[in-house]
Order: sequence, then C-alpha cells, then structure tokens
Amino acid sequence: MIYAFVFLGEFGYELFNWQGLVRNFKAKCNDSDKIIIGGRNGMDIWYPYADAFIDISENPLFKSSRANCYWAHKIDSPFDQEYMDELKASLHSQIEKQLKSIKIVGDNSNINFIFSCDFNLLNGIYFGPHNKFFNIYGGEGHKQNLYEKISYDSAELKNQIEETLSMKLSKPYILIQARKRDIVIRSTYVVPIEKLIKKLSEKINVVLLNFDTGRAHDSKSELAEMENCHSIQISSSHEQAILIKYASECIFSTENDFGSHIYVPPFMGKDVIAIAGEDVYRIGTTPIKFWNDSIFKFGGKILPFISEKIFNTENSLKDFCKYIFQRVSAKIFFNEVEEKGNSSKIEDFLLWPNTPPPPKDHQLKITERIGVSDTDINDPRSRSHSLLTFINYLIQNGKMSYPFTLADICGGDGVVCTKIKEFFPQAEIIVQDCFKNKFETHKYASEIGIKLYGGYLQHIVEGNLAFEKLDIVLMLNTFRGWHSAQLRKHEENLLFQTLQWFEKNSRFIIVTATKEQIIFLQNNGFKLKLIGKGEDDSYMICFSRNDF
Repeated sequence: MIYAFVFLGEFGYELFNWQGLVRNFKAKCNDSDKIIIGGRNGMDIWYPYADAFIDISENPLFKSSRANCYWAHKIDSPFDQEYMDELKASLHSQIEKQLKSIKIVGDNSNINFIFSCDFNLLNGIYFGPHNKFFNIYGGEGHKQNLYEKISYDSAELKNQIEETLSMKLSKPYILIQARKRDIVIRSTYVVPIEKLIKKLSEKINVVLLNFDTGRAHDSKSELAEMENCHSIQISSSHEQAILIKYASECIFSTENDFGSHIYVPPFMGKDVIAIAGEDVYRIGTTPIKFWNDSIFKFGGKILPFISEKIFNTENSLKDFCKYIFQRVSAKIFFNEVEEKGNSSKIEDFLLWPNTPPPPKDHQLKITERIGVSDTDINDPRSRSHSLLTFINYLIQNGKMSYPFTLADICGGDGVVCTKIKEFFPQAEIIVQDCFKNKFETHKYASEIGIKLYGGYLQHIVEGNLAFEKLDIVLMLNTFRGWHSAQLRKHEENLLFQTLQWFEKNSRFIIVTATKEQIIFLQNNGFKLKLIGKGEDDSYMICFSRNDF
C-alpha cells in the first residue's frame, strides 16, 4: 500500500503531533508499504524514513492559505469547505503527478491520501482533528506519537552558509531568531532584543537568523542588521537545522504569542533560551513543563525567560549575559576536554582505578558511607539535601543569582546533579566523567537536560573557560580520596593543579574533604563553610575566595 501524508496546518501541530504520528505509523507498517510526505520546503528532515518527499510550498492555493491547527483556510473565510476540497484536489493531483515522474508509483497505482485536515484512524493511530488527540498543549495525545531526535547536516550547505555569513561555523557563535506575526495578536509587548544582541556581540559572534516560509500569513523572523553581527535570510528548515546544530547557544525571542520556532532546537537535542513578554506566558499556549517532561527527551529543553525581568535594569541585563557566557564557555571547554579524551587511551589517564566501574550501583556504596542515598532529598543526612539547602542559601542571601551554572567534575553516576536539576530546572548542570553514558542513571540525567561530558581530569586542568567562571564546581567523594587515586609520577602535582583550576574557573567550590584537607585549605587563605556530612569520616564543605 502507498500512503501519502499531507500536512496543511500550523508548524507547531506538525512538530508536536503529525510527524510523530507518521513515524509511529511507519513503525507499524509492512516492509512493502511506501510512505510519501507532502509538506512545505525543508520539512523532509523531519521524515528521514520517507520513500519520497513532495514539496507543496509553491502550490498557489496552499501558498495563499492561512495555517490554522490542522487546516489551511482562506484568510477571510476560515471554514470554506469548497476551498478545502479544491486545495486537496490540487495537491492530490500535484503529488500523484510528481510521484509518477520520479517512478515511485505507476499509472495504475492506488495512493491512500491522508490529509491533516481530515480525521482518520489508521493502525490504531488517530490522525487529524479529534477532540481527544489533537490538543498539543496537554492530555494523553502525545503518547500515540513516536518522537525521535532530528538530525541533519550537509557539508555543501554548511559551506554555502559560511560564505553567506563570512564566518566559519566551527567558531563559537550565538544564534538569535526573533519572531512576530501580523494576525491573531495575543500580546502587543515588544521584546527589546537589540539590547541583548549588542551586549552579546561585544564578546562573541552573533548570527541573526531571518526566516520567511513564503506562505501567506505565516509568522516571520525579522531582525535588522547590526554592527558586529552576521545576518542570514532563509526559507527552509535545512539552513535553520545546520545553524542550530553548530550554535554554541540558541536564543529565540517571540512576540504576539509563543512562536513555534522555539520548539525546533529541543527536537534537535539543543536547549533554547526563550524570551517573551510576561503576558505571553499567561496566555495558555505555553505548557513548557509538559513539553519538557513529556516530549523533549533528547537533551534539549525550552528555558523560558521573561523579557521584562531581563531588561528591567542594566544589572539584570548584565546578569543574564553573564549566564549566557557561562553556558557558552562551559560548552566550548568541556567539548574540548571530551575530544581530547576520545583520542586518549583510558589506561593512560584513569584515576581511582579501585572504584567499581559502571554499571555497578554507586548509590549502594553512597548509602553505606553516608547512611542514605542521593535520591533521599528529604533526609537531612543526604548529600542532595545538603547541596540543595546550601544552594538555596547562596541564592537567598544574594551570593549567587538564579539561574546558575554548576559542573560536577568526576561526577560518577550524576544522581546528585539530577536532584539539583529537578529542583532548579533553568540551571545549567554539567556532569563530567570518563565513564560518560556507562551509568544507567545517565540516560535520565540527559533526558532532563543535564549536559554530560566525557574526558579526563588531566585534560581539564590544562585549560580555562573562555568568557565567564562557573558559579559552582563539585567534586564529591573523589576529592577526599587523593591517596587512592594512584597518581603516576608525572601527575604528582595534579591535586594542586585541580585546586588552581577550581579557583580560576569557579566562584564556589564544593567538595567532601578530610580534616587534614580542611586545615590545608584554611592555611591557604580560603574561606570555608560546613555544608553537611561527607562520605565516611569526611565533611561536605564549600570553599572560596568570595564571601559567604
């Protein structure tokens, strides 16, 4: 059987529902079945398994229509059935003709057309408008979708983009896309995104992405050219996907409503900093926790920020920029550490070799040494409870702002950090460990947005973060046990190198330390604060050159 799935409606409904339904349908099909996709320019990357993709962008009736959920309407006559029938007939003819020209179907082939505007039940999957399954803002409908991380790259197109920008995409850059529309205005607030762009471009390359699908009444992304910035105009998801893939950070602003362009980076495993007016988050079209928890499980999340708070004062804008630069610095640095680790032999760098390697359950050992596991956040004895309490103390006493950045060095199973991320979802939490993705707990950590990096401590101490220090660095259990690290002769100064790296690259350092180590740190002029109990006879402490 040949199935032609044709989507006519809004981009957000295609991303959150339609493309996931078609993928689920494909998984249930017979090997002999063919899947054909009809969609707008560039959407083929969302259907990599399709036997053919037919671009319907230039179909006159489609191009002049307005997207509305699963439908395409005339702007002045939203529910014109005669128009819908004419559009479907036109697309039916176009798609069938093109399939014959590329010999996907023969003259007598029977094609089953499934248009998004019609309700269909196929292989137990509900397609199109249905009162139970078409709501992308909640409910159980997402459970019939099969979502996957969207990946796309093209060396040829990448080279073309680099020529347009006069910039190599291998260099760090922040991708900024603004969005507005001129129909269905739910908010009149204007995001002063130019102020942010000006600040960011003083330190790092900024790429301004302007996007116009060419379809009547679609939202548009428009940013005027600015000094020290690189601008590009596109009309296809291909270029957008490549720019997202290589970006050090994605910052997407939105006006009038919560734009569907914001959904794209999380589907590609990348965070997106979303900036919108306060009233946009109250409209009812921003169930961000639902999307982050139930759909975006590829490592990327929507991180929502209220524009009025960012641009309230010069200091608030400065703090926001610092947070962005911290995130970018960490990504660049730990990617380099991981790359060095990938080209190294583990036997030349592995420390603490007597620690049971994964998949051993480290929480059993933690429970033995602490009395409770890191999952027991309500127990005052747990390391997670102590850390959350202390982080709250830093924030509430103005010593650190939220969202903050935190890196757990030699972080092991990462369970402590999952508890911090659950409590502080906008914080940038990093877990570095040479056994990246070897612990079962790493899968969940990645799904909730923790950044996992491999590599070795020896490579970490060789360099420094480029733009901004981290707020917090953790090194629990490992720090107290340097005596069992089995350092090689050329690594005898690694403890001191680690301390130097901590001091240069973080404002607050949290470790579990022995009494002797605590005295050593005090004698070297560090300010210390007791946080809680450490493993065995050690103590969890924070030390810093800053005041507590």
